[in-house]
Amino acid sequence: MLDVTTGRRAIPDWVYASILGLSGLIAVVGLSPLDPTNIRWLADSDPLKDYLSWAFFRHAPWGLTLGANPNFGLDKLGSSVLFSNSIPLFALVFKAFRAVLPEPFQYLGLWMLVSFLLQGYFAWRLLGTVTSDLAARISGTLLFVFAPPLMMRAGVHHDLVEQWVLLAALWLYVQPPVRPMLAWPLLSVVTALSHPYLLAMVLALWAAGWAGRWMAEARSRPLLAAEGVIVALGCAAALWQSGAFLIGRGVGREGFAYYRMNVNALLNPRVDAVSRWSYVMPALSGVSPGEYEGFSFLGLGGLACFVSALGTVLVHRDRVRAAFQRRLIPLWIVCAGLTLLALSNQVSVGSHELTYPLPESVLRGLSVFRASGRFFLPVFYLIVFISIAQILLSFPPRVAGVLLAVFALMQIVDTSAGWLPRRERLNARHGRTFSSPLRDPFWSQAGPLYRILHMVRWGSLRGDWAVFAIYADQHRMSTDSVYLTRVDEDRLASVESRQLEQLGRGQFEPSSMYVLDHDVAAIVAGRIDPAVDLLANIDGFWVLAPRWHTLRPEH
Repeated sequence: MLDVTTGRRAIPDWVYASILGLSGLIAVVGLSPLDPTNIRWLADSDPLKDYLSWAFFRHAPWGLTLGANPNFGLDKLGSSVLFSNSIPLFALVFKAFRAVLPEPFQYLGLWMLVSFLLQGYFAWRLLGTVTSDLAARISGTLLFVFAPPLMMRAGVHHDLVEQWVLLAALWLYVQPPVRPMLAWPLLSVVTALSHPYLLAMVLALWAAGWAGRWMAEARSRPLLAAEGVIVALGCAAALWQSGAFLIGRGVGREGFAYYRMNVNALLNPRVDAVSRWSYVMPALSGVSPGEYEGFSFLGLGGLACFVSALGTVLVHRDRVRAAFQRRLIPLWIVCAGLTLLALSNQVSVGSHELTYPLPESVLRGLSVFRASGRFFLPVFYLIVFISIAQILLSFPPRVAGVLLAVFALMQIVDTSAGWLPRRERLNARHGRTFSSPLRDPFWSQAGPLYRILHMVRWGSLRGDWAVFAIYADQHRMSTDSVYLTRVDEDRLASVESRQLEQLGRGQFEPSSMYVLDHDVAAIVAGRIDPAVDLLANIDGFWVLAPRWHTLRPEH
């Protein structure tokens, strides 16, 4: 590509976008998590779940449902890489190359790298629909890359760092693709193989665009109908193969209206009691601790851009009327619906709450997306885009470029209140192993002797799930000592009831060792043969090792 004004070869757009996305990753995440053999930075609960599920999945045989992960949960929990948030898209790809991967191996750092790069790329493309000015696009892209809702998820909820899919969906809406029957299904399937919440948001934006095209293009309706079928079938197939339907009745879960968004979210830099994303903006009060799921702080630069854009709207009121042209009405309807869902039926306005009733059947349906506060994300990015576009349309290019540069600088500097501690924490721990409280020689001796590690009762011992999941992974054992985002409580109760009945009769699986809570250990104590089996409290945990005295190495 040649720049005719200089005679030199122009720098491709993707280079600018990649540099901007990479700058965000380095600032927020740092470089240590990019080492695929470094797993110690994943020691916190949610990231550890994401990694350990993959660690079991990579060594499991392939099944008819590609994303099934039976060794991580057994028949008690019906596990898959989808409901452990292990990003099926990458899990499936890397499992295909497991023979050449190092041990250990984690792809979560690489996932964040790809996500930040694509965040920059699609922000660049989206802004390209309203301007070709280089300085304006650089500054505007930085506002998207340093968006607090994106940075807040980095290193914590890795699958939710994939917010670039929302920018891609907005770009496809603003500038309909030449081949929508390819672009929309591809985006939908990629999202389905990543995160169900983001898939619902992408499908909502697709539906808005689809409805707008249906109203405007009567001749294209047969093709639009075919597009709808392809999107539906593609998403269903992707969800099926990622393991979405293995969970049974466990898809719904308590928490709807607890994990909501506060009305003050755009202004509130507060995530929780200790985490803030601004030096300047004050932390605002809330009602539910779960409101962190609706964290939608615009950032100081984003707020300045929004307020400036709002001021120009008062001068150019004709643009308000233009915003309600027929093609855009479905988008505003979808945005209103997503906002209402994010707020839930228990609306929090600062520290005050307003509740309105919903039918029990509706609440059960909404429990599938219990962290409803997340659904404001598409609206958040639309607000950022419209604010930038309004600045670009209201001022001469040079003035708009300077304003956006100032806003971007404000955003980066002020949000460092959040991302500097985040980067420091993610880079403080580096290593190929996790620490463990299991120090007695028994554990190293028992690991090679048993193929399965059971946790009974799961509910009372789940606080120590990671201790034994790490241990089971080290010794290539299958285990139900796991943590999943969704659990079929009926299946769990049924399997555990059967386990308790067998243990109460002294029927122990010879290839399994058991970690028991105190009450179950008291029952089992009268059912073992002390000359053969071992029941002992080791490192603070009750352990049943069937046939231990005949299996241990000295025998």
